[in-house]
Amino acid sequence: MRSRDNDVARHELIRQEVARQAGAFEDPRLNDAFTRHPQRPVDFAQPSPEDVCLDVACGTGLVARALAARTRHVTALDATPEMLATGKARADVEGVSNVVFQRGDAARLPFLDGSFSLVVSRFSLHHVAEPDRVAVKMVRVCRAGGRWSPRWWSGRRCPAIPTGWSGCVTPPTE
Repeated sequence: MRSRDNDVARHELIRQEVARQAGAFEDPRLNDAFTRHPQRPVDFAQPSPEDVCLDVACGTGLVARALAARTRHVTALDATPEMLATGKARADVEGVSNVVFQRGDAARLPFLDGSFSLVVSRFSLHHVAEPDRVAVKMVRVCRAGGRWSPRWWSGRRCPAIPTGWSGCVTPPTE
């Protein structure tokens, strides 16, 4: 099997496993790492009421929904329809109306350059074959003067993110 075929097969296996977990993803008894402290990345990113946000590889949109309380709008992007459906259902129950749940590929963000004032991703870049490519795409869709906050959780090094760092920065302007 060629490398590209391996990447496609790996991606599909991850998607199937994530889909299987969608219903219980936010159960703190089963997934403490993801459900504990959802406000921390939000506080760290320091959102404003005027921010237009993108949560890349959002899963059920736990962080997206937390951001929604403090921003104008959030787009919650994930490749797994089951995760998005679970997140949308939770948003409806919670009365959160300023989040759009959208299916999409983190490596091929379907947005124009500079579309968002805040771009976040929490504990997801380790799932993609080329995290540096995703990081570059995240910066691309972030406005000049905006902020991007990738929360990196992996033993692999992402060249686009400094070693040992997981922070919120303003992307460089060209």
